[in-house]
Amino acid sequence: MFKYLVLILKLGLFILFNYPKILRYSRKKDKYPLSVRYEYGRKLIKRIDKALKVDFHICGKENMIDEGNVVFLGNHQSNFDPLLLIDLFETPTTFVSKIETLNFPFVGRVATFLDVLFMDRNDLRQSLNIMKEVAKRLKEDQARFVIFPEGTRSKDDLKTIAEFKPGAFKAPMKAEATIVPVAIFGSYKPLNTKYHQKKYRVDIHFFEPIRYEDYKDLSTYDLASKVEEMIKEKVSEFRLNQPDMVELLKNED
Repeated sequence: MFKYLVLILKLGLFILFNYPKILRYSRKKDKYPLSVRYEYGRKLIKRIDKALKVDFHICGKENMIDEGNVVFLGNHQSNFDPLLLIDLFETPTTFVSKIETLNFPFVGRVATFLDVLFMDRNDLRQSLNIMKEVAKRLKEDQARFVIFPEGTRSKDDLKTIAEFKPGAFKAPMKAEATIVPVAIFGSYKPLNTKYHQKKYRVDIHFFEPIRYEDYKDLSTYDLASKVEEMIKEKVSEFRLNQPDMVELLKNED
């Protein structure tokens, strides 16, 4: 609770000052180009990440390609993950999020004007339509998306990666998009009241892009398994950068 009170003190006035503009962009987003909305949203997110004392450790920066028709597919540890990635991407990039995100006044509004697609995980037809829209935007608009193939956050103590759902790969494969696997570790800490640190280390590794020519003969299942194994291996390395994880691993032994 104390952690959230400190955060409110740090960001309260900043959010109140910006909220009228956030409302305007979310309600009348068609009046403003995505580039303008994205630049503003990224500025907000950078301020939040700074207040949360995020200490980025980035590998593979050369793989953060600026082109369109690209999908960044990563493991999912926290609701904070998309904000961390948007902080890093200068080129407008959006993501697929659970529909419950709309229930949060600040995050829901910002996500709306960033053109996020909201998926109802309890409605199969709506979920399929969302992925069709992703494929359409990738191919027709040369859009950039972040997708988390696990479909939910890692919830056990070791932040074990769940099986990657092959369905998450259908949209990029249909659009013949470039796929960039992303391994994330440490994002579970900044918003968690269990942890109180001067800085919160977050490791992010961008793998080499996988072009359409590299995966065109693979099934969605085979591609999902390949990307999952790549990310799992890197996450195992990243665990050793977090003292609490090292302690947990010792106890397991």
